[in-house]
Amino acid sequence: MDSKKALFFTEVIHTVSEDVGKLRFPLPASWPERKPQGRILIIDEDPKAASLLEALLTSQGHMVDLGRNLSEAETLLKGLQVDLVFLRVSDDHQSFLQDFGVLKDGDPMVPIIVVGPVGETELAVKTTRYGAFDYLPEVFEAESLISMVEQAMQEVYRIRSNTRMMRTVAEAKLTSDPLGNSAIFLEVKNEVLSAMKRGGLFAVVEEAGSGAREMIRLLNEKVHYGEELHHVSGQDVHGVVDLPFVKRGQAKGHWVLHGAESLSRRMQGALAAWWFSLNQKPAGEDFSLVLLFQQWEGKIDSFKAFHPDFAALFRVQQCIRYPTLRERREDIPLLATEALMDFTEGLTYPGFTPEAFVLLQSIPWRGNLLELRTIVGKAWVISERQPIGRSQVCAVSDDLAAAFLPENVDLYRDAESRSVLPFEDEERHILERALIATDGNVSRAAELLKIGRATLYRKIHQYDLTRYRKRSSAALSR
Repeated sequence: MDSKKALFFTEVIHTVSEDVGKLRFPLPASWPERKPQGRILIIDEDPKAASLLEALLTSQGHMVDLGRNLSEAETLLKGLQVDLVFLRVSDDHQSFLQDFGVLKDGDPMVPIIVVGPVGETELAVKTTRYGAFDYLPEVFEAESLISMVEQAMQEVYRIRSNTRMMRTVAEAKLTSDPLGNSAIFLEVKNEVLSAMKRGGLFAVVEEAGSGAREMIRLLNEKVHYGEELHHVSGQDVHGVVDLPFVKRGQAKGHWVLHGAESLSRRMQGALAAWWFSLNQKPAGEDFSLVLLFQQWEGKIDSFKAFHPDFAALFRVQQCIRYPTLRERREDIPLLATEALMDFTEGLTYPGFTPEAFVLLQSIPWRGNLLELRTIVGKAWVISERQPIGRSQVCAVSDDLAAAFLPENVDLYRDAESRSVLPFEDEERHILERALIATDGNVSRAAELLKIGRATLYRKIHQYDLTRYRKRSSAALSR
């Protein structure tokens, strides 16, 4: 681990908890990189004041560019990736606000710190309302400047890292590509892709909810464009003739047999006999059958509980083990981003802080994608449309709550210092937060709360929460 990552590791740990020893599960080996120093642009007509500010910023390791006016600043912004802008207030406040608007429209993600006269409270409020990151009086202490710049750098890093991941998720959806960049995931993806191109029969062993079904569906779209992927449950199959892809000794179409371990021994033997009876095995473009096994640890090589012919079938066919979520921790930020994008569709995307991603990677995931989506959904509800950070992730994860007890999270203070509310008051508060977070969308709120829509409608009327419901367009037009 290099010095930058080591510094970031130390800062994150101290931010998350003073007692790291409480953590009883491993932290991730890789940490999200942060840019401690950045490129800063100073726009100031006064060369002396600009030089003083430049000296203070360069002493902190930042690269500084100077621009006397808006025209010079726009030229620099087009040619450089600027992380932060300092803009001095001119004598003509109206002209200054116009220049500020031009800069903000040019790159909304770059924070702007306004430098102005001392005591101009009204101007400070107005510029922050227009989108300024902060207001810095002309007379300031070096510590205040350093702290303000550090906060701005953290914010621009958070926005850019979230934007990159959102772009990656959007591109994956457009290209129907399974989401993930970890080495183990890419290896399994290539194995499944090759098996689907060859066609015939192969097996995938997964833990329920790990995402194997979605990967197979997406890869089928890439390999067999326009051809439907059919699904059959092993529990519903009573005989080999019940399998739709078995017809007059020919194999056609592309199929996934879910819960293959639930097939009876008689059915296993019949399926193996049918496969071995084919004089000419079908080509990849004509037929493929994926036998999907769930939680089949320790049986991949032994096959003791299976029909001998069925076991022989596996010995000559490919068997692939799909990785669990805890084995592909590098993919968790992307998968969490995808979940949050789904929850906030049509709403403002709040994003995650770097600390939140670190903590999500450190959770000892017992479940898979459903558990991750549940935690992200709950964290979004209690974040109240702000970026999901340390407090929210700790509050919704039992593992993190046991290890870290954040001071500012009322939900997890010790019982002696927390007043216990009646159950109905607690339930009403949870329902209110879910409806506010989803703009009154009952379907989405019910999905977040993991309850049925009918149940949520009943509770909305029970607690008189109809004011939070999203009104239909027909009702609004009346």
